[in-house]
Amino acid sequence: MINDGLNDQCRNNGAQTWTYNQGVVLGGLVELFKATGNRDYVNRANTLAAASMKKLVNGNGILVEGCENNGDHCGADGAQFKGVYARNLRYLYEVAPSNDIKNFLTRNADSIWDKDRDGNNNKLGVAWAGPLYNPIGNAHSSAMDALVGAVAVA
Repeated sequence: MINDGLNDQCRNNGAQTWTYNQGVVLGGLVELFKATGNRDYVNRANTLAAASMKKLVNGNGILVEGCENNGDHCGADGAQFKGVYARNLRYLYEVAPSNDIKNFLTRNADSIWDKDRDGNNNKLGVAWAGPLYNPIGNAHSSAMDALVGAVAVA
């Protein structure tokens, strides 16, 4: 798992492990594989994907962010984090199809649609497992990344 920073000695600072930390690295590994053809990058990405799909979820396998239940519901930037992860997980699927990734993206998209959607306006929120908080634009576009990912792997 990739956390959010380094200390003054360039060592892991033990800070928060956000979903986007995993997503950015997944995307980078996929691009390195595309540029070099070296399968080691895909293997590393698959290892990170497997770990993150197990550690960054609730008991039902739905992706959660540490800030979902605080007062600002992740703010403008945090509301994007899960989308970065879902988008890059989909890119990994494109170069290394996996039932685990397919099932993960589908399960999360289903949960978003069923539990994190404003039925009147179809706006999507930050807590994919529900309940729907006041959806902001950043949360909506992040959840859309998961929906698009699920469609792409279907």
